[in-house]
Amino acid sequence: MAVYTNNYLGLPGLDYVQDAGLAFATILKVTREGKVHKKVDGTPGSLEFRYTSSGGKIEFNPNNPFRGPTIGRPNAQELEKISIKYKV
Repeated sequence: MAVYTNNYLGLPGLDYVQDAGLAFATILKVTREGKVHKKVDGTPGSLEFRYTSSGGKIEFNPNNPFRGPTIGRPNAQELEKISIKYKV
């Protein structure tokens, strides 16, 4: 099995990332803004995520959606960074 790391920018207002390439993968590590998150089966809370293998979806705390750039000063550097290490 090969190990990969994909990096994403969180879309403001959403609380998940979805990638068909993550479908049915084994998730090894998930970070959001450099902080490691733990896999849970139920609704994720602080520093947790839920993985839906069939859709390749990683969901974070629904009460803490991704933040966006400062209004009037769009800058990709301000989007939240998500990193997912997985094997297939």
